[in-house]
Amino acid sequence: MTQDLSTPRDDWSQFYEIVIGVWSNQKSCIRALKEYCAYIESPGILNSAGYVQLWISWDNGDVQLGKGPKADGVVVVSHPQIIPYDVNYLAVMTHYTSSWRFYEGCICPSAGVGYQFNTTEELIKRMEEMKKKLKIEREKTNAFIRSKTSVKDSRTSSTGIGFVLGWGIIGSLPVAICLGDAASLLRHMRHGV
Repeated sequence: MTQDLSTPRDDWSQFYEIVIGVWSNQKSCIRALKEYCAYIESPGILNSAGYVQLWISWDNGDVQLGKGPKADGVVVVSHPQIIPYDVNYLAVMTHYTSSWRFYEGCICPSAGVGYQFNTTEELIKRMEEMKKKLKIEREKTNAFIRSKTSVKDSRTSSTGIGFVLGWGIIGSLPVAICLGDAASLLRHMRHGV
């Protein structure tokens, strides 16, 4: 199993990379689209002996990393959203054996439940469960249903064309059958055979 949840990875896609505790736990940075990373001094931001509460936020044109239980704590690194795009996914990568706990502490109406994960596998399992709940079958979407439904058209021109073509097709079938048998009928009538 990969340690990188974004694998297989499209390095040209839109993403922000948040690097925490590099150079022996001394520096951190945020960068967009794999651009140059302007590292900020952040000595001891991670702790190998225990969990550290960190938060990530993207609001008001900035992506931020900070310390504390909520996004109102101390900002460690901030990066302006020069290219504004929505943040829809989270990927976690570590170069060493690590354990992570994720808590959804969003102060928004939809954040009624917090999630904690002790391993990457637990996070992946939870993400798969969420995918199953959120997946919508194509055949049940309004767009698909509309593409298969005809709308009644009560305009005189439409009903007239429908009437003429409908009765024309229905009436032409018996005529075509009779014409196909007309030659045999005439031969029987002339020769009595």
